[in-house]
Amino acid sequence: MQYVIDGSIQKSKEKLRVTVKMIDALKGYHLWSDQYDRKLKDIFTIQDDIVLSIVKSVSSKYDKILESAPVEAAGTNNLSAYLKNLMSLYLYESNFSRENFGDIIRLAEEALAFDPNFLNPYIVIVYAKARAARYGFTENPDVLREQVLVIAHKAVTLHNYSAQAHGAMARAYYELKHYDKSIEEYRKVVELDPNEPKGYDIGWALSYSGKAREAVQYFEEFKRLDPKSLIPQLGLSFVNMIMGNYENAIAYLTGRIDENPNFLRLHLDLAACYAALGREEEAKVAAKQVLKINPAFSIDNYIFKGLPVSDLKAIKNYVDALRKIPFPVSNK
Repeated sequence: MQYVIDGSIQKSKEKLRVTVKMIDALKGYHLWSDQYDRKLKDIFTIQDDIVLSIVKSVSSKYDKILESAPVEAAGTNNLSAYLKNLMSLYLYESNFSRENFGDIIRLAEEALAFDPNFLNPYIVIVYAKARAARYGFTENPDVLREQVLVIAHKAVTLHNYSAQAHGAMARAYYELKHYDKSIEEYRKVVELDPNEPKGYDIGWALSYSGKAREAVQYFEEFKRLDPKSLIPQLGLSFVNMIMGNYENAIAYLTGRIDENPNFLRLHLDLAACYAALGREEEAKVAAKQVLKINPAFSIDNYIFKGLPVSDLKAIKNYVDALRKIPFPVSNK
């Protein structure tokens, strides 16, 4: 164990002082410390309160240690809700797969059972169900997409001034191919918070509606605001594939595999680029990873049921590249 939380307690009549510190046990560094003064009334309430404060402080300052920080640093005072959401988000970010999809949703719903007004679990459910519909985790993806719209609407109803809630609504609309409504919601995100990277997901709605060149500037801004995120890299790769620039598309994706070994679309788009360039052996390796993540993956289902596009001509080069991927015959 590399990181250790340690602390001490001092009591004076009805007052309690808890001092907490975090240490890198391998390097001997003192990374973080804080002090909590509370009235000694209910020891269990005090315990939950302090643990929640610690988790929020550590996750906001040391997200590399926790691997995945919450969507927002605040949002609930219920420790159980916070931790359930944290576990759900961690699974979503680190190992999104057909096998884990149910657990991601279950944990997020359990978080909402503890605190129905907590925004973050709604956001996780929206993005998880949207991605599951895209990758064919269900025989009827349209049912998931309708559920996504309902959840996103709930998030906006509860948190109308939240940029992230409107970002979830924007995602729900473009998954249902309502591009104009999606673009309108993304513009609300930017209006509410110009520094919220998800506002620049507008690039996806533009790309799927035949405006790939216009989308580039938004993905670039997303990348500037969140240089560690894979999403703008995928977006820039996608628009290059739409324009037939497969070498450029590969450049945006390579180097991210080790960080995102379970991100299906990363492997899928790499396979498509390699196949389009006639690099069949590399395409086979990437295709094998796609099937490892989702053994039931079907390229036809992905194109006709997964992609949120009304007219395939808008992304013709991308679709043509996907169809060249050398998947095993049994998968076709």
